Amino acid sequence: MMAIQAVPKQSCQDPSRRQGFSELQGLAGDTDEQVVASKARARKRWIVRTTVVLLGAFVVFFLVVTLQRDAVHRDTVLGSSVKLCSELQASLDIWQRLPARVSALGQSYYASAIERQYAKQTLEPMIVVAFNTTQLMLRQDGRCVIVYEKGKVRPEWLALDEFRTRWAQQREKVRAFEKEWRSRPPQLP
Repeated sequence: MMAIQAVPKQSCQDPSRRQGFSELQGLAGDTDEQVVASKARARKRWIVRTTVVLLGAFVVFFLVVTLQRDAVHRDTVLGSSVKLCSELQASLDIWQRLPARVSALGQSYYASAIERQYAKQTLEPMIVVAFNTTQLMLRQDGRCVIVYEKGKVRPEWLALDEFRTRWAQQREKVRAFEKEWRSRPPQLP
């Protein structure tokens, strides 16, 4: 078996012992400074992390609210055209043609006589009412239009690019129709 040896006690008065103690105090001082610096770095990281999270949450919240606002605004504009659609459809059901005048249009565009004549004869969708441009914040601006197709009218939302394209194509077709229609001799009963 091993014998246990007793370690001799050193006195606190021992100079080598004091030197070790002062080194420990110096290290403790360095450790205290390191702890304080570490806590300061941790606080700075927490402040930066919290700021980034709050800003990110704000941006996401702003995007969601703004997209929702755009959707509600677009739906409101489309909803306001429903009454006019029902008036036009009632006139179509009674007279089998689009009326010459429509009430409550304001500054919106309504089809001319030649456009209404072309709409009656074509099978493709035709824009007969174009409301003013609606400004949106994040989505592309657009227009609410009323489309005539095969004796029925319906409201539709078109982005500005799509509206311009369809409007230009429709104008060309109406011009060609008008040119051909005016070149025919009148038909007598």
